[in-house]
Amino acid sequence: MGSSHASELNPPDNITPSIGTTINGILILLPLTLILIGLFSGVINP
Repeated sequence: MGSSHASELNPPDNITPSIGTTINGILILLPLTLILIGLFSGVINP
């Protein structure tokens, strides 16, 4: 039941969702990694 709603949320223009997901993952992971590195560097070098 929930899968039908999830599929409806996905826009039909996404012919290649794999590329979109990879780009989204990179855009999400890059800032997170930078924040984590900043936090760890701050903890290591107060």
